[in-house]
Amino acid sequence: MKTKITQFNNLKKGFFLILFGFLVTSINVQAQYCTATGGNCDDYINQVQFSNINLWSWCYNYSDYSSYHIANVVQGDTYPIYVLNSNHYSNDTCEVWIDWDQDSSFNDTTEYYRLSNDVNPYHTDIFVPINAPLGQTKMRVRIRREGIQTPCGDASQLYGEVEDYTVNVLSPIPMVFNFYDFLQQSGYTTADRYGQPISRININTTGNTTFLYLKKLFFNTLNSYGNASS
Repeated sequence: MKTKITQFNNLKKGFFLILFGFLVTSINVQAQYCTATGGNCDDYINQVQFSNINLWSWCYNYSDYSSYHIANVVQGDTYPIYVLNSNHYSNDTCEVWIDWDQDSSFNDTTEYYRLSNDVNPYHTDIFVPINAPLGQTKMRVRIRREGIQTPCGDASQLYGEVEDYTVNVLSPIPMVFNFYDFLQQSGYTTADRYGQPISRININTTGNTTFLYLKKLFFNTLNSYGNASS
């Protein structure tokens, strides 16, 4: 009888542990980003171009396009972003936040980008952190007239708009060496010497070359008689 009671207690403990784990997982999955809204639709986000995203849209104060507009980016690469304002004013600003660490927050300074607004569309370059976790995360784009730009909050009394997108972080494709070409040419070896023999090597690769560094080159050279020369 005592054995059965012990087994039952163990089953209860196991059940509550599973239930607790399920609740914790659910809380993590359902973690919500802060809300944000725009205001009067005089100036709003008319177009966003980033990686494979190229979306034209109308003004809805806030729009969540994250379910079907996904930008694929690679760790360590840089991508330009362009945001077109429907009606540009000199005091309009445009900011972008990308939750690189996937903590459901836009508070980190490394996740904030202020776009140049000297010309319309606004633009900047976004570098994908090398250590950014793989997978999908949120990108928020905001245009606002005057005021302090933040990723959260209601700007219904001002002009502007907010849009959310998904960014999918991918790992770099390993670099593959394909072939090389060796060319013998004549050209400048120094500023005042022309007509000197110059050896050029073109190396062809595919895959990620963002962090390609050539450290050493080894040459086996032959003289005019076909013999190895030093």
